[in-house]
Amino acid sequence: MKSNYISPSKKYEHIGKSHRYVIEVLLRLGKTNKKIAEIIKFSPSTISREIKRNSRYGVYNPKKADRLSKNRKTSLAKNSKTEKKKHTQESSSKKFQHLNINYRYVIEILLRISLSIKQISENTGISQSTISREIKRNSIDGFYDAKAADELSKWREFSKNHYSVLSEKDKKRIRRKYKKGLPVEYISCVVLKKRYSINTIYYYLRSSGLIQKVKRKMRRFKTNRKSKKYSDRYESVIGIIKNRVGIENRDPIVNKNTEYCHWEADLIVGKNYTWYMLVMLERKSRYVIIKFLENKDAKTVKNKIINALRSFRIKTLTVDNGPEFAFHKEIREKLECKVYFTKPFAGWQKGRVENCNRLIREYFPATMLAKNISQAKIEAVEIELNKRYRKGLMWKAPIEFLSKIKKIVSIIFVVIKPNYRIIALTIKIKKSFELNRQHTSKQYKCMSFVFFIK
Repeated sequence: MKSNYISPSKKYEHIGKSHRYVIEVLLRLGKTNKKIAEIIKFSPSTISREIKRNSRYGVYNPKKADRLSKNRKTSLAKNSKTEKKKHTQESSSKKFQHLNINYRYVIEILLRISLSIKQISENTGISQSTISREIKRNSIDGFYDAKAADELSKWREFSKNHYSVLSEKDKKRIRRKYKKGLPVEYISCVVLKKRYSINTIYYYLRSSGLIQKVKRKMRRFKTNRKSKKYSDRYESVIGIIKNRVGIENRDPIVNKNTEYCHWEADLIVGKNYTWYMLVMLERKSRYVIIKFLENKDAKTVKNKIINALRSFRIKTLTVDNGPEFAFHKEIREKLECKVYFTKPFAGWQKGRVENCNRLIREYFPATMLAKNISQAKIEAVEIELNKRYRKGLMWKAPIEFLSKIKKIVSIIFVVIKPNYRIIALTIKIKKSFELNRQHTSKQYKCMSFVFFIK
């Protein structure tokens, strides 16, 4: 016999308090679960579940059954809320987790092993997008260092949404440095020691009108250049210099900027070819040497390079294909280094010294006459550039790295008697040159000498 107790719309209807009173009365009358379901129009499984769950010691009470069902609903709701909170916390921690110094060390080590970004994410549990973003943002010259990356990320967090009121002393310092032509990032990091963000300084400069008043020398680049064909001139340039060694033969570790003592050299030309400047720059430390030239003969350039760089440690020297570097063999023999030539019309292959040339042009423009250039001014510019803090050096000055590129003679102790005179002291280094000095002493029994060769 088919029962007519249920309809599809009432399949999942909950039992109310009035239904529970009816169930109690029918149970007392001795009705079965199936007959109760036919009368109340619920399924037999719902009735049997209700009696099993809410009966105490085999007795079904509607009041207690109603209270138990309500308690069960509230406990289920609390558990679902706690589970949702846990899920949101876990998802938020995974989504917005910041990388610390430990994760960065792991990324650096795995990159050295030459693992891919996918393999690093599988080993560390960090998403691929986070790792690729970290490497793009915090790499310096294509090399990822954990300490440098951590400092860059901290500085980025500091400069973001960090607005504060400038004091009067700091405003004067900003005005003075900005009028000299220094960039705003340099003023924020070096002059003010990161106490104010770049946005705060820019807001002050705009509100005070200094940006409109000060005519800054902007370096403009020609974007719409017509393509030139250098195929005919390429062979003629290479034929000028004999026995040249191309930059393609240079060790690729030079491009990574992990070693010191790799140098670049270039010439700056004055108005109507009346004066020249020889610029030599060490790639990693950005230490620069500037020498004035009246002409650009190969012999004079060779002598200037040897005299300037003989007191420095030098492994490689990269120059362009100008005829002034024709005596590269003598430079190689005297300095005991390797000399490489860039490809013709490819100045970007020695981009560090080209960038330095732009800075020197701010002090010595092409329109300047030779009579207005003095040796004292050249030395002052050289010192200023070497003491200038650079972003690529983590806001350190090139002169701080002088001990890593300079040749130092070991300490020599000489024991003498009073009223005796040392006539001459000769020091030989690598059998390349000698250094003679005279010293006198009347007070000390022991003397020590330390020489920086010039």
